[in-house]
Amino acid sequence: MGIFSTIAGKTIEIKQNTMNKFRLPTALILLYFLSLSSYGQVNGPNANDIIDQVRNDSHAIYQENVMDSLITWREQLMFHFDNPVLEEGTPLFFKAYTLTGPNKIRATLSKVLKVELLDEENAIIKTQYHKIVSGMAEGSIIMPKKLKDGQYTLRAYTRWMQNYGEDAFFQQRFLVSSQNIKPEEDRQTEDILISFYPEGGTLVHGLKNRLVVKATSSANRPVEIEGVIVDGSGDEVAVLTVHGKGLASTFLSPVNNEPYYLITKSGKKYLLPEIAKEGAVLNINNLDENKIKVRVSMTDDTKAKKVLIRGIKGGIVYFDKPMPIKQASGMLDISKVGLPLGAMTFLLLDEKEQVLAFRPIEITAANQLNISVDALDEDLSNSELVLKLRVTDDNGNPVRTNVSLSAVNLPTDFSDKESNSFEPLMNDNMVWGDIQRQDRFLRDLQAMTMTNSTEGLMNPELSRIDYPFQKGLNLYGYAYDLNNKLLKNSKIQMVNTSESTILARELTTDKEGRIRIENLDVTGENDIVFRTYGGDAAARLVKIVPFENSVNGMGSTKTVFDATKKNKADKKVQSPSWLPIDNTDVITLSEVEIKQNKLKRQDRTPSLYGIEPTKSVLQDFERPKTIPELFLGIAGVQVIGLGGLRPSIRLTRETGSGPILWVVNGTPLSQPATLVDIMDLIPANDVDRIEILQDSEASMYGSRAAGGVVLLYTRNASSLDNIKRKDGQLKFQGYEEVSDFKSFAQQLAKKPKKFQDKRTTLYWNPNIQTDENGEAMIRFTTPLSVKQLEIKTTAITEKGAVGSARISL
Repeated sequence: MGIFSTIAGKTIEIKQNTMNKFRLPTALILLYFLSLSSYGQVNGPNANDIIDQVRNDSHAIYQENVMDSLITWREQLMFHFDNPVLEEGTPLFFKAYTLTGPNKIRATLSKVLKVELLDEENAIIKTQYHKIVSGMAEGSIIMPKKLKDGQYTLRAYTRWMQNYGEDAFFQQRFLVSSQNIKPEEDRQTEDILISFYPEGGTLVHGLKNRLVVKATSSANRPVEIEGVIVDGSGDEVAVLTVHGKGLASTFLSPVNNEPYYLITKSGKKYLLPEIAKEGAVLNINNLDENKIKVRVSMTDDTKAKKVLIRGIKGGIVYFDKPMPIKQASGMLDISKVGLPLGAMTFLLLDEKEQVLAFRPIEITAANQLNISVDALDEDLSNSELVLKLRVTDDNGNPVRTNVSLSAVNLPTDFSDKESNSFEPLMNDNMVWGDIQRQDRFLRDLQAMTMTNSTEGLMNPELSRIDYPFQKGLNLYGYAYDLNNKLLKNSKIQMVNTSESTILARELTTDKEGRIRIENLDVTGENDIVFRTYGGDAAARLVKIVPFENSVNGMGSTKTVFDATKKNKADKKVQSPSWLPIDNTDVITLSEVEIKQNKLKRQDRTPSLYGIEPTKSVLQDFERPKTIPELFLGIAGVQVIGLGGLRPSIRLTRETGSGPILWVVNGTPLSQPATLVDIMDLIPANDVDRIEILQDSEASMYGSRAAGGVVLLYTRNASSLDNIKRKDGQLKFQGYEEVSDFKSFAQQLAKKPKKFQDKRTTLYWNPNIQTDENGEAMIRFTTPLSVKQLEIKTTAITEKGAVGSARISL
């Protein structure tokens, strides 16, 4: 017998007190924006209202109560993935869309997307952070080397989405396999698990019931199942209709106290769930893009005179609709406008709010864009392809928007049925595909098989928002000097001088020696140095020990931190998961990776691009000079206001007119920057040397260098002699760098035989921009010879209009 539980007659607490006020953290400003009711379907703010709030980067958009805020500003994710079948060492490319509110606008106040790779035991293998820009994020995650074949999951969410619980996270299951996919007929020989899911939760005596049957292999792979339903006498009463992805369904009108069985084509026999003597059946037709048709049938013994249809998701009630009942049946249409994407549950309730029946459904996005992809040259034998892409709205008007496109090689023996077998199962968000009528029907059947009880439907009543919108990456830890003394209430300077980012901040530790660094906007690995003020370089270095254990909601840590413990080189220190905000001074958030640094010895920092400067001066490390004093040692540089609060410099007339361009360790600073800005950014003790570029030497910087270029280099680690500068330095893992498909294509071209007969991505472009005619031309050369190619495209406009297309060549 498959998984089944009867819930008729079970009472659950489903009341929501929407009048409770809440207190947001002091970092957030309360502003009344729009009052909504969680009782009754809501459309939310106008699309332009949300977009304006996001463009203004306003966090003061919370409603009068928590429930309204969670409905109005709900974030959901939609993804376009290049390939659901991978192997170890290969990348999974993706484009993520963040949609906000009941109208699902592609705009969000969250700026950070967290992506995790999970194994079959749901253990986290990898964690990445991606920057959200204009409601979109893109990237790739490489399958680790020596990864075992099996099913893995990509999970993604923002910090705000944690307010809705883990069920609100996006999840996609995909296959990692070093071999070609096993044909369907081979799976029939494996042990098969059969599960039964009656629509409405129960098979009811005398009522026409729809029954969904799910078949999976021992490896949790879908298996197509054929068979018939027979009664206790062996008479056939129904035949299964096969839908694909291991799902089949049928209709039957069972009789109480009569056993029923599924007899498969192979002759195996499975007992159906027990038949309820009385109750109700909840039938849903979810095929229409804009509305849901609900039908209720009840036995004569059911006492309910008034019933209610409730739509609930993640503990939030989205609507209550009275159901008119005549002669033990009734029908009702419910609009999809304002309903969140993904799985939600419809409850049939009586006057006492007793659950008579329930039905999980899947809300999918209706195609509002038409995308056509035409191959202008589809001669795959020469590995060259030219595609013309066009996007229009429902009225045929051209749409200027961003489109993602993937092209995947399909082996000769690879069928569409096999491809569909590895599309993800239902999750709270939306995995992108062609949302046509048949696909919508199949997704709805999948939703029915995700649960057969109402347990856990209602979250505890929400009285506050624990996870605010996040604007950047954060780092939290304890600060020590190099003698392992905790630095309490101390001012600390943080300097990041990576190739891509120049960043300096002044921070202050709290009374417990804790430091918090928030809203960092850096990419890749970043060397960050921490210092206190005053004293020599050795005495000023600060060691940051990041939180490696959770801090509970009461504000007490569960672990004593050992500042003397040293990390092995290259060992990654994973900070704990995002934790709820706390209004006290206790630090409870942490969501970055810290990695030990590697050092290379070098006496002096090399000149940029090997250019010989026009003039230069070196710092004396034993008797360091101030930065204005260093300029006094350069001929032709005039220092104005030496010894004052706001000194400045002026270069000779050999340079042209215009502001000076300052370049620190190879990174140009925004103009106009001043000498005072440089003094605030870099301590004089850390200056290695200053160089002046003029005339032709400065030409590489273009028109910005008209007033001359000042190159300033800071000291490298070896110049501190015996000081263990690595103790005051961290490798901070910023946003994941944007994926480069070209390098993967080159890898394919070098090993064509390895990938030729496998489902392999041959082209990926997440940022195709259509013009004013809604058109774009795509030309690419495939790294492998191709016989069959699958092209998928996805587009979502800023106002949430969605569309996709798929063609095969």
